[in-house]
Amino acid sequence: MGNFVNGQKSCNYLWVNWEIGKGIKSHIIPKSFYEIEPQKNGSIELITNKKGEYSKKVREGIYDKEILIGKGEKFFDKFDNYGFELLISKFSKFEEIRGDANTLIGWNIKNYDYQMIKLFALSIIWRAHISKQSFFF
Repeated sequence: MGNFVNGQKSCNYLWVNWEIGKGIKSHIIPKSFYEIEPQKNGSIELITNKKGEYSKKVREGIYDKEILIGKGEKFFDKFDNYGFELLISKFSKFEEIRGDANTLIGWNIKNYDYQMIKLFALSIIWRAHISKQSFFF
């Protein structure tokens, strides 16, 4: 969680540079992943089994206004865009991996940028870790 300086949010990512600004709706899982195939009513339902919490509709995905400012969010754009392009846009190019009885057990893709997909995954893990959203604990 970032700090507030003179009423402005300090960005967790940019804290080392002492940059402050207004916190923005920073999506933990990139917003583009929520726009793939919404449910019939136009929103995604977040289902929980946590005691005292109830399922709810999330139209824009899960975001946290207290982890990044605009400049910090922009830093993750290149990783988010790469993750979406590889995992969603190019999914039809994935090769199915089949096991016994021809059961689908996974997918394989041969050409990808290891560093970019690794940084995409790590950026989501970092955002989930730093977020105070209950979905991630």
